[in-house]
Amino acid sequence: MSRWRSALGAGTFVRGMLSGPRTSKVEAGRVSARLIALQGTPHLSLTWHHDRKDETRNMTLEEGCTWIGEALHHEYRNGLLCTTQRDWQFIHPQGRKPRLASHAPGQTSTPAREHDTPKATSLGTEAQDWLEALGILTPAGQLRASMADKLRQVERYSEILGHLAAEANLPADQPVRIADMGSGKGYLTFAAWHLFRRKQGLDAQVTGVEARPELVEGCNQAASRLKAEGLGFRTGTIEGSPTGPLEILIALHACNRATDEALLKGIDAGARLILLAPCCHQDLRPRITSAGPLEPLLRHGLLKERFAEWLTDGLRTLHLEWAGYRTKVIEFVASEHTARNVMIAAVRARAPYRDAGARQAIESLQAQFGIQGHPLARLLERESNEHESNTSSPVRRS
Repeated sequence: MSRWRSALGAGTFVRGMLSGPRTSKVEAGRVSARLIALQGTPHLSLTWHHDRKDETRNMTLEEGCTWIGEALHHEYRNGLLCTTQRDWQFIHPQGRKPRLASHAPGQTSTPAREHDTPKATSLGTEAQDWLEALGILTPAGQLRASMADKLRQVERYSEILGHLAAEANLPADQPVRIADMGSGKGYLTFAAWHLFRRKQGLDAQVTGVEARPELVEGCNQAASRLKAEGLGFRTGTIEGSPTGPLEILIALHACNRATDEALLKGIDAGARLILLAPCCHQDLRPRITSAGPLEPLLRHGLLKERFAEWLTDGLRTLHLEWAGYRTKVIEFVASEHTARNVMIAAVRARAPYRDAGARQAIESLQAQFGIQGHPLARLLERESNEHESNTSSPVRRS
């Protein structure tokens, strides 16, 4: 530990890392270390990186060095010490003698020592105000352990939304109207506003629609405190909420038929981009009255439930393609963070109701499985002559 103490004393310490647990009893796969200042006194901030959360503890330099020495002796096989002069790597393979290797420094300047350095995210440090307002970060700018999965979802969503928006060719010289249907606690609504308003400099007008008044009130209060121009929330259901023309419609984790209602709202509003993350697929399962060659499989309730989910989302993509959209089905976030991780993305690409192949596929699937009264059936009633090739004007239906 003499090199650790020397680097910490000389002010050349950059970072440290322990990895390679010796036994399965070691809960954290790795431990990272950084030097911080607490009330003007240097401390080691150690973070235990678990599968689902991070745990941080601050120690005096002596306490930290003592713990690291013990951990390298009993718990971890590998240790990395990075300084502005050299990087040192301690390696102790099982059944072999330990060895110490050194390399040229990966970083020649010392990092910031402030304790409250915001967590770096793809959203940028300018997102810290609303991440704090929504409880993802603490007032000190640190990630709450219980919100780690939520932050991953928000970051991933923002990345996906940014890529898809580029495909949708959003107008740069007029307001970009966005509706988040079923906005919940507003995490993703704020993220959309942040992406388009702050990062891309567009005149984004973002509205969150949520059925629970207490959540709407809380989100509006947060937006008001932050003076978030162009962001607002209102109480209402997806089915009953009126929408004007839109560029983007979002509905993430809307339950059951609410996803279909949001899909129809987006089409009727002329949205260039529709983004759906379906939840709760109970509607279609009882409508499957004929399984054909799949009958031996679908007699098992669990398999029928899983198949109904696939068929539900597959029919949704086909209805979107019939309505003139180019679709893709992607994984929202890894399944260990949320079981509802399928996302349907649709970018308007052509005149609606002219893709005979999509219509034929819809009708064929519905006939094969005996499906009657599909919630999106009204789209098949729309004829191609209802629209001209230029689909810039939204379709309004009563």
